[in-house]
Amino acid sequence: MSWKGNDAIEDIYLLCYDLQGRIVELESIEGDQHQIQLMKVESGIYFLQFIRGNKSITKKIVKM
Repeated sequence: MSWKGNDAIEDIYLLCYDLQGRIVELESIEGDQHQIQLMKVESGIYFLQFIRGNKSITKKIVKM
């Protein structure tokens, strides 16, 4: 999965967690493009939460 952002964005964190709320991945995003590797996680439903300061965006993904 790739995420492309704006050059002006700073201090963005990516949190990936499963349906039970267990954290699968936690990364700091730097630059204007970032890739996360989910090859090691099992198939299922996951949530990606992008956090910047006190704002966040959450997206649901399904790994087949």
